[in-house]
Amino acid sequence: MGTDGGDKDHRVLSPHDGQRGVPTSFASDQEGPDPVAEANVVGYPVSVVTSDQSLAYEEGSGAITADGGEPAPLYVVTSQSPHRGFARGCVFLMTETPMRPSTWHTATLAYELAGQRYEHVWRFETGPE
Repeated sequence: MGTDGGDKDHRVLSPHDGQRGVPTSFASDQEGPDPVAEANVVGYPVSVVTSDQSLAYEEGSGAITADGGEPAPLYVVTSQSPHRGFARGCVFLMTETPMRPSTWHTATLAYELAGQRYEHVWRFETGPE
């Protein structure tokens, strides 16, 4: 599990670096509130979550790239996203379509938290469909 942060705040990356068997998709319409109202089935969420829920991510961006491919089109969900205030303390990246099965992916996630800029790069492997 990837973490960083000071005494008060710890951040967790999901899926963790080197994780295998990650689901390829996520049914966002099954969540309440729906994190991606404009789509139902999207790629499995890649995220960073802070332990200090009083902190809000001011900005988030990133990429998810399957080995041998181009970065996939993404939905980025933060507490600043329209109608998505539930995401306080979190940044989520979800590909617009399910991720390629049985494939290593590289995630890059950049964000600003409490006025400080962070970036993480890590890899995970999706499971079979």
